[in-house]
Amino acid sequence: MAVRKTGELGFADAVLAARGSQGCDDLARIDGLVDWRRIEALLSGLVKPRAKGEAAYPPLVLFKALLLQRWHGLSDPQLEAALSDRLSFLRFCGLSLEDRVPDHSTLWRFRQKLADHRLDEALMAELDGQLQAAGAVVRT
Repeated sequence: MAVRKTGELGFADAVLAARGSQGCDDLARIDGLVDWRRIEALLSGLVKPRAKGEAAYPPLVLFKALLLQRWHGLSDPQLEAALSDRLSFLRFCGLSLEDRVPDHSTLWRFRQKLADHRLDEALMAELDGQLQAAGAVVRT
């Protein structure tokens, strides 16, 4: 399965950036503290190239969405709605206003895939370790 390209800035993204709406928020700070390449390395085996079918979301996009879900206590449909509605969530996940957000069933299947590969605990341990090393605490 091909991996979907995300995060390519469109006109609306450029307008918002020019207005200064990129503001400094908690998610932007967390995003800057984490070495996401280490997380991506753990996720690297989840997407297998295929010739047919719709392009998959990059695993890191979906993992970051699941983090938002955990931190904000959202159901899968609520997370889908929040990704459509909140600019800070889009930015944190690496999505632009032009990107289609993952639907609730995509998020559910990805969470199951993490559990099936026993990656959920390893990913959280890596993330927690990095945040602790940076002296950051995420309150849920």
